Amino acid sequence: MGDGGDDADGSGAAAGGYSELARQGIADMQQKLGGRVGVSMDDDQVAVRISNLSKDATQDDVRELVSPFGRIARCTVPKNKFEESRGFAYVNFYSERDAQACIDALDGHGYDYLILEVKLAEARSSDPGRSSMRHVTGYGKALPQTA
Repeated sequence: MGDGGDDADGSGAAAGGYSELARQGIADMQQKLGGRVGVSMDDDQVAVRISNLSKDATQDDVRELVSPFGRIARCTVPKNKFEESRGFAYVNFYSERDAQACIDALDGHGYDYLILEVKLAEARSSDPGRSSMRHVTGYGKALPQTA
């Protein structure tokens, strides 16, 4: 059937996947914008972090709050072990313009008796040395001594 390509148009991209050129374009955009924009390598979405939410905030509340600014790909409100909001949410927009409109309108906005902080989500670092929690054992290195 095919003569070396995985897809119908011969570009080398698998069905439903990104070509290497598309991945490089996203990586270039991240680098140009300082590497801190929440653009995922898997999809062309821009993530916004909304901080200072109340414990009562739900995913539906956050969706209703940000829906006037554009199409939402995903909305996540992490919860603690008591099933209460941890005080922040992540919203993925399909366009950077919509994400910026959300930031401009809601940053510093009062919501449910708190003042919201809204900014672009920072990309996760894949560098294990930058992790705040590293596994430390007594094998191989001397442990610090206290007097």
